[in-house]
Amino acid sequence: MLLGGAVLASAPWLLPEASRSSSGGRILALSGAAAAAIGAVLLFGRRIKRFDKSEGTLCVGWGVIVPWRQAIYDLPSIQLVLLGPADGGEKSRWQVVLQGAAGERLMLFELPRESTARAAADEIAAFLGRPVSALTAPLPLPSSDDGAEAQKLQPVRIVHTGRNP
Repeated sequence: MLLGGAVLASAPWLLPEASRSSSGGRILALSGAAAAAIGAVLLFGRRIKRFDKSEGTLCVGWGVIVPWRQAIYDLPSIQLVLLGPADGGEKSRWQVVLQGAAGERLMLFELPRESTARAAADEIAAFLGRPVSALTAPLPLPSSDDGAEAQKLQPVRIVHTGRNP
């Protein structure tokens, strides 16, 4: 997509002068630039989950090349690491979720294989010194509705490093 967008964006300069100044040439260049931008986000975009035991924090963020937005969670507030099937009809998806003292939850990973999810949950639990609880029923996770079955774990602070906080 990145390469295709770059080719589309440069296409008006490959056309004769009369075609280049037309509105069609501008639309072609703008659509090519948009496709190149989407391709760059797909190629360089990433999600971050960083545990820092010395500071007692979990940083969850996203960005393109560098993190743009990060939510910082307090590690001591995490009491349990949950492992269970994903809710959504797919039997082959497994979730690793952190749970706070009051039952609030934060989903860390959704993985395709139970063995991979179990290994991730065991490693995180060992790092945090917390137990793992394996569930057979799908984990109720917070939703945007007011009547959510589980409350979402609240970050200690949110850090914006991009231009638009």
